[in-house]
Amino acid sequence: MYKKFFGLSEAPFSISPNPKFFYLSRHHREALSMLKHGTQESGGFILFTGEVGTGKTVILRTMMQQIQEENELELAVIFNPALSLIELLETICHEFGIPFAEGSSKRVLLQNISDFLTENYRKGRRALLMIDEAQHLSDELIEQVRLLTNVETDNTKLLQVILVGQPELQDKFRQVHMRQIAQRITARFHLLPLSLYEVDSYVRFRMQSAGCLQVIFTQGAIRELYRISGGIPRIINVCCDRALLAAYVDNSHFIERKHMLQAIHEVMGTKSFISTVKEYLASGQLLNYWFRLSAGVILAAAAGLGAGYLLCHHNGAELKTELIRRLKADDEIIRYREAIRDINGRRAEQESIIREQTRYGTDVLNSSFEEDSWKKLLREWGFADASGNFDSDCAYIRNAGFRCFAGNGSLTELEKYNVPAVISLLDGKLRPFHAVLLKLNDNYASLLINNREWIVKRDFVNESMEGDFRLIWPLPAGEETVSRKSGSEAQMKLYEMLNRYEDTDTYAFNGYDKTMANRVKKVQQSLGIKADGYAGIDTLWALLPYTETDHPLYEEYIASAEYEANIRSMVDSYNGGSGQSENTSPEVTDTDDEDKLFHDAVMSEQSVSDGSSTVKITKDPGDREKTDASDTGAEAITVGDLLESGAEQEAEK
Repeated sequence: MYKKFFGLSEAPFSISPNPKFFYLSRHHREALSMLKHGTQESGGFILFTGEVGTGKTVILRTMMQQIQEENELELAVIFNPALSLIELLETICHEFGIPFAEGSSKRVLLQNISDFLTENYRKGRRALLMIDEAQHLSDELIEQVRLLTNVETDNTKLLQVILVGQPELQDKFRQVHMRQIAQRITARFHLLPLSLYEVDSYVRFRMQSAGCLQVIFTQGAIRELYRISGGIPRIINVCCDRALLAAYVDNSHFIERKHMLQAIHEVMGTKSFISTVKEYLASGQLLNYWFRLSAGVILAAAAGLGAGYLLCHHNGAELKTELIRRLKADDEIIRYREAIRDINGRRAEQESIIREQTRYGTDVLNSSFEEDSWKKLLREWGFADASGNFDSDCAYIRNAGFRCFAGNGSLTELEKYNVPAVISLLDGKLRPFHAVLLKLNDNYASLLINNREWIVKRDFVNESMEGDFRLIWPLPAGEETVSRKSGSEAQMKLYEMLNRYEDTDTYAFNGYDKTMANRVKKVQQSLGIKADGYAGIDTLWALLPYTETDHPLYEEYIASAEYEANIRSMVDSYNGGSGQSENTSPEVTDTDDEDKLFHDAVMSEQSVSDGSSTVKITKDPGDREKTDASDTGAEAITVGDLLESGAEQEAEK
């Protein structure tokens, strides 16, 4: 209904798990990375849990799509495990494409699966079984799945299992009689809901994916959405869908707080009949006399007057006068409460700007030690026991198949390695601090500063970066030299790196044969490395930009839309007499270099003019700065001052 109105090609908030609308929050990236890394190992169980509606099934479908595209293993997926034992075995056979006769016994089905896994291993392929909604599996079925993982050779298990379910699945494996299976779980991950910032990014990403490139959800609407949804994507989808419909009915091209509240009431069932009547009466529309009288009777009864009060008034004129008096009193109270609620909502929006700026400043001040950022980088790669000492940590991770690198260069030079890195930057007062560069694209960057992820402009990183950086990079299958003696996995990774370097797929993979050795020599010659035909550490480092890792630096979507329009609207809403509506943007006055740098970094500092004085949101709520007298001749004030004056103006109105 609303798609054409908002310029959408399809409904952006469908609750069906469509990988096209899969928003990768930080936790979703970690989950997908953990699952992908887990499938590269042989055997064992992987446990993936999360609350209802957090996006487990979408991650599962995204992973299925990647597996099918790579075509490296045989995949079986069970979405409804509420089955009997025979039905489970038949479903596994069907998903793996194993032929079986109807009515086959348990023994025959198990033998068919075992034969398939053995033959699959001979072909050099692995087998993966994924079970969604695994909390519905009975103990008997879980034990049978465990027995299937006993099919193995001397050095590897032939079946790997991923169990996906709700948090109670974790409780199931804590039971004593489940200890055999619990001991076989090689990786666990619990998916958390989205943060407030991620909810905002999630909504924008969905809208952009459906064809709407403008930011049409106001910050007030986003905060109400986060408050009621708790960051659960499924609830976000339902509420946003209804909010779009409410805005469409209201003929508004912006989804405001009132539209979101209406959607929440409809979805959550919290909007009572009495409140609906009051809102309608408070809207100011003229009603005919008899309808107003009927509504007055309803409100009087709801307020506790009861039938006795009405029966005591035998005089019709007296009854009519009393009901109209009460109706007017209710109308005034409703309008007063709405005005107070609107002031409080605007106050919360303004205070959130100060909180974000204060958090950023605090995070920067607490990130002066490179060792802390180095430990955070190692944790991103799964090394939770890092000491923070570069030399000792590098010796430790070398045993796990990683190497360290410390260098100096521009952001463009760092970008080519395509892995996260610890970088050194300068703040607005030219004080050094350190951050982990997690993600980067042509417009934005994701920085991990003091355990908090900040989305900033790429230009800010480029201008503030001192040049020093440190990173770690994975070796192909953990091997420092890839040659004829290396394992097939390392040889395959080198083969893929060479293909990307040469931008070709014409060569067939036949291990480290003469063709691959000649290709390595050719690459070495072009890179100025000793051409010996063996891919040693220098050659592998030179090919790092062409390596596919679990943590690529480049990410196409980080934050394709800025906060500035919404923030300007919020600040403008407090400038009485400005004549601008909530969704228009006032002019931004000039600020000094330090303020500009901070604005570019956090994308949340604005200056607006109300015609008589300049109001500038300072980086510190207690910091009062003087503007240049030649510009405005006014004193810069904090948001706290702005809120107080705004509240007084609203109260006077």
